[in-house]
Amino acid sequence: IVSAERVADNYLKGELSIKHALGNYAGDIGTHQLIIQNDKEFNGACVVGLGEVDKLSSQGLTTSIEKAMTSYLLEHCKKEASNKIQLKGISVLLIGTDYGGLSFDTSIRAMLLGIQIANAKIHAIKPGLINLIEHVEFIELFADRALQCLYTLKRIMMSSSDEIQIE
Repeated sequence: IVSAERVADNYLKGELSIKHALGNYAGDIGTHQLIIQNDKEFNGACVVGLGEVDKLSSQGLTTSIEKAMTSYLLEHCKKEASNKIQLKGISVLLIGTDYGGLSFDTSIRAMLLGIQIANAKIHAIKPGLINLIEHVEFIELFADRALQCLYTLKRIMMSSSDEIQIE
């Protein structure tokens, strides 16, 4: 567990490290580790499996994001009944642009598509009963990469033939 995962692990009081040490951690495509806590400073984390180094594809990233966000939305539904939490959006890191060798465009499209598919599946099963993800915030430490992300999102927004719907 390194970089942003390490920071999340610190906020989660070592919960990610414990699960990793026990062999119960995201690794393969489609796997994820979801920890939600009721804390004003840090609400939780979702780590998605990226598979083997240098073998990540856009389809694999979409699958991992979709499965993780589906679980997140279902967990949120359980929380909503007791806590009256109103989900509006999530914050995500750029995934796969270093580790997986994906371009910014491919990574961003794959993540947004995974979120859209998760929203659609949950809405089809429990229409109106679960708040869907309406906003996605991309977090990036380095300014040049953040700008590249912004330009990519703008291109996606301007594309009329795109399957990704951004407002």
